[in-house]
Amino acid sequence: MLAGPAAATFPGETGLLALQLNQDGDFDLFLAEPDGSGLRKLLDLPGDQFNPSFDPSGDRIVFESGTAKAGYRLFVVGVDGTNLRQLTRSRFSDHAPVFCNEKTVAFQRELPEQNSEIYRIGVNGKKLKRLTNHPARDSQPACRPDGKRIAFLSTRDGPTEPRIYELTLAGTGLRRLTERIAVDVDYSPDGELIAYASADADGNPEIFTQDLSTGATVQRTFTAGPLQNRLPEFAPSSGSGPAGEIEIYYTAHTSAPARPGAPSGLSPDDLYLLSCPDDAERAALGEDEDNCVKELIVAGGGGSSAQPKWKVALQDRNGDFVTDTLVVTGTQGNDTISTRLSKDGKSVEVVVNGKVVSSQPVESVTKIELDGLGGDDTLKNDTDIPSRLDGGAGNDDLTGGGGADELIGGDGADKLRGGGGRDKLTGDGDAPGPGDGPDQLDGGRGADQIDGGGGTDSNVPDPRDPQPKNVEKTIDAIG
Repeated sequence: MLAGPAAATFPGETGLLALQLNQDGDFDLFLAEPDGSGLRKLLDLPGDQFNPSFDPSGDRIVFESGTAKAGYRLFVVGVDGTNLRQLTRSRFSDHAPVFCNEKTVAFQRELPEQNSEIYRIGVNGKKLKRLTNHPARDSQPACRPDGKRIAFLSTRDGPTEPRIYELTLAGTGLRRLTERIAVDVDYSPDGELIAYASADADGNPEIFTQDLSTGATVQRTFTAGPLQNRLPEFAPSSGSGPAGEIEIYYTAHTSAPARPGAPSGLSPDDLYLLSCPDDAERAALGEDEDNCVKELIVAGGGGSSAQPKWKVALQDRNGDFVTDTLVVTGTQGNDTISTRLSKDGKSVEVVVNGKVVSSQPVESVTKIELDGLGGDDTLKNDTDIPSRLDGGAGNDDLTGGGGADELIGGDGADKLRGGGGRDKLTGDGDAPGPGDGPDQLDGGRGADQIDGGGGTDSNVPDPRDPQPKNVEKTIDAIG
């Protein structure tokens, strides 16, 4: 059985997998390690549970639960199986929920006359909003990792010709993304690609990817026989490795008889991981099925969602995991990340949400980079090692250490404190726009360079520093 996917892949290391699995006649939610090991049931609820989707922080899962007769409603639960609560209580069935950000869930609601539309709702169960209104079926939403747009399937080009469309979380800016007839959709962690299932020349559903800037489409799976490759979901780590490999989990479905011991009448679904070279390497090798490697992850499982996890690595700026820059990448949620010296002063510790998640010998670290991505982030370098702190979009609080620090607030109302040393503080991102916010910038001790960006900004000079000439004029000219 294939249920419509819940797709939102937020960047980071690939943590746990959440998937739907039928072991006793009903579908239940299970968790597993990225390689399929450690399979265990998340919840034991009546009816069926489908379409799990992680939030940006990886702490919560939204899913649908119910029966075909009674209908389906949306629920949210902690990744440890606690704090279960019901999100929707409509008389209509709700399907394919997906987190767009920490506060918003998009989903598909079944309406009378075989119609379905895309809705969004706050994670607190409030602020329900209908985003599409069309006689055709709009279904299977996927949220772009930056939380700004939603892709979905629509039959508005013909009742048997679903294609992928996209609009904003406000329900505006509708545009068509694919020319091919397609089902299932997910964005890559950087938001530059989409993956979907579409029939190949032989009529078999296969996995394709499409570059959203160029429209270039690549077939990623090649399967003979009755096998259907469906429900693609990018791994959170896709595209972030040294070679930029594309990693996609997908479900292989067949109409073959059920396996021995499986519930009667159910065809087997298997969860695979597809690893493909990036486009530059693929072009050099040629386009054939040998360019991608598939690995069976969970036999009998499908409809997966991959947990975004903290990424901590020693690497250089080119992505080679061999040198002396300590890089910590958060999630699209609200992150609290800091670096500090261990009590004996021999190690640099990475602290996430109050827990030490990594420790590196101090002599091996000559620079620190903390990237909060989206959300309201608190980033702090509590060492004298030079650092680069980038809050990304959101209202961020960034604090540098005693060395030469570069602090970038990104869009939003940010607080930046340089600490000691010659620091560079930038309130907003590279592109001016409506996201520019009122920032508070405090250079701290040392000769600092301050750029407020757009918005009404304030500079808090250190009285011990000699004041540069035309400070206010400089801030106004830059900001």
